Amino acid sequence: MASYTTAALVEAELRATESFGAGTNPTLDTVNEWIQEESAYINDLGQRIYGTDTKTIYLDYNGEEEIYLDVAPLISIDSFEYNTADADRGQTESLVSKTEGTDFIVKSDLGKIKFTTQFNPVMGSNKFKITLTYGYASTPLSVQMLCTKLVTDRVLSSLLNDNMNQGNSGGSISVGSINIVEPADFGMGSYNRLQDDVANLKKELINSTSLYRY
Repeated sequence: MASYTTAALVEAELRATESFGAGTNPTLDTVNEWIQEESAYINDLGQRIYGTDTKTIYLDYNGEEEIYLDVAPLISIDSFEYNTADADRGQTESLVSKTEGTDFIVKSDLGKIKFTTQFNPVMGSNKFKITLTYGYASTPLSVQMLCTKLVTDRVLSSLLNDNMNQGNSGGSISVGSINIVEPADFGMGSYNRLQDDVANLKKELINSTSLYRY
């Protein structure tokens, strides 16, 4: 699965002077695990993948002029094959390659394929075998920022919880060059700004997903 940020970007968000490693709290392995978890959460939140993936699908055909795929946006149609056999009568599959721009056109952002007048497919089951690449060739900056800030929030929360568990309420802890005071003792301006950024980026993500399928 695609990861939408890196430990280095989380370090930069924290303005940390020490890199995550085997001996840090949290460890580099833990931060990378959190990155995977938050990337999966963003996929669920946006109902699409913001990295790149490839899949092969079989589609029935009911006579429509255009068909919608179950994923979007599309990066490329890698192969488009039409089954000339009648699968509903048990005939052996016989695939013929069709050409984008000649037999069909693609609306990539919608995951839509529209047939041209040159290609007049016959209705039936498993008429199309399509291999496609979908998602984003590069992670959108807003998604990268959201993932970075979500993981940063987990790092800060973990450190604050550890500090309180050690009976250091009222003191402070350091993450690199950052000095974090216990929540009871200050307004947590930076932390609140982080929370606001996360909320705004989530809203932006959700509001941009109405046309897409996951």
